Amino acid sequence: MKSNKKIKTGQLDSFNKGGYNANTNTPSLTNGIGQIGEYYIVSVAGSRNFGAGSIDLSVGDRVEYN
Repeated sequence: MKSNKKIKTGQLDSFNKGGYNANTNTPSLTNGIGQIGEYYIVSVAGSRNFGAGSIDLSVGDRVEYN
């Protein structure tokens, strides 16, 4: 099967870890803990402080460890 779709090089280093509930911090995310390229897609909106001040997160936002 042939495909004309191309993947950007940067996308190869990203790993979707699933959904993230920003209201309850589930799964528990902490500043400085994780692997570069891991990310979650916000499934429940909320505000979180990962060490640089409060961030409002909306459904569909991407939270990535870099």
